[in-house]
Amino acid sequence: MPIINNNDDPDQPPEPTPAPARIALSDRSGGFAYAAHEILVRGRSSRDRVSELIGADLAGLEPIIGSDAVDLLGTPAEAVWYQAMGIENPLSLIDQLTSEGFVAQPNHIFFAHSCATPCGPHPADAFDFVWSGAQANPMRANPMRANPMR
Repeated sequence: MPIINNNDDPDQPPEPTPAPARIALSDRSGGFAYAAHEILVRGRSSRDRVSELIGADLAGLEPIIGSDAVDLLGTPAEAVWYQAMGIENPLSLIDQLTSEGFVAQPNHIFFAHSCATPCGPHPADAFDFVWSGAQANPMRANPMRANPMR
């Protein structure tokens, strides 16, 4: 439980106060963490459908990247990801959207620590292993680094 100083007197010790949950855990698909009350949807049609279902205006559904970046990259309207916040039950809304053919997913959260024994390797660990040279890669080999005197 986070400690928030809700006393007006700075000499008093802070009292523990429950903070709103910002991270939620799911046991679906082997378990994952996601941002509570948030979903990501791809495309304007998905954005419009979310707006209809939750009764919110489109101003509350922000694109993940700025509109100037979308224009610069020439990204099609149906390829832009939008973030919807303030969703009461995000996983059931995602289920409904995907059953209707829209692209929706939770706003996943990844932790930057290695897991305990039950977890598989962290994705960054696997990436480091591949690029560490543990596996030979003839496309990256450099004959100038070969030294017969070593």
